[in-house]
Amino acid sequence: MLTRNKILVDGFAFEDFALPVFAAGILHPISANRGAESVSKRHGLPLRPSTQQAEAQARSSMGRSKVQRLLTGIGFGLFSFFLLAFACRSQAQDYLVGVRGGSSFEGDAGDFQQMDVYAGRYLPWLWGSTNGLYCKPRWEASAGWLHDEGKEGVVVTTGPVIELRVKKFPVTLEGGVYLSALSRYQFPDRDLGGWYEFTDHVGINWHITKEFTVGWRFQHMSNAGIYGKNPGLNLQMLSAAWSF
Repeated sequence: MLTRNKILVDGFAFEDFALPVFAAGILHPISANRGAESVSKRHGLPLRPSTQQAEAQARSSMGRSKVQRLLTGIGFGLFSFFLLAFACRSQAQDYLVGVRGGSSFEGDAGDFQQMDVYAGRYLPWLWGSTNGLYCKPRWEASAGWLHDEGKEGVVVTTGPVIELRVKKFPVTLEGGVYLSALSRYQFPDRDLGGWYEFTDHVGINWHITKEFTVGWRFQHMSNAGIYGKNPGLNLQMLSAAWSF
């Protein structure tokens, strides 16, 4: 026959209906601790310090896990990029593949970061003379990840780029405009207005070798007023590309 007992656990009194259950809790400290935590939460009482420390450690571990996954993904992407680039080497340099990433540096823009992989094809036109100043156009497409305060979205772009060159000088200037599509446009720090945006940029490239190039760009994303909101977003990006 079960009897109604009042039991004191960690300074809190609660009623149980079976003494053997309490005895089992003593024999299993983990179960007893969990029971005490559930009683504390149910009655609005503070958790024990050890419980708070465990929860803090769990949150810290989750944060480290996200960073590790991000770094692993970036490392795998870079490895795949260079493997593909070396496999596709040729003399023509008609194509390029690359990675780029950056963040917002404005005080009111929040904490946006973007990471892209991209590919380009140089078009068969040239304006000017290769013995002097000339422009070389290409078409680019990219797919990437846009992040702000724990919220993430996919961003894809495509559009023309014009590169300004001077003979064989290793530093070139470029500018371009893309049509962009977002999987998410509402972020904690900024509502970008809609699914479709325009992204324009200006940048500078350093052709370290005939194949390998690093660059910096300033890019602006906005919807040109086609939606009710058009706050825009400015990012500064670093890139590495391989031509083949």
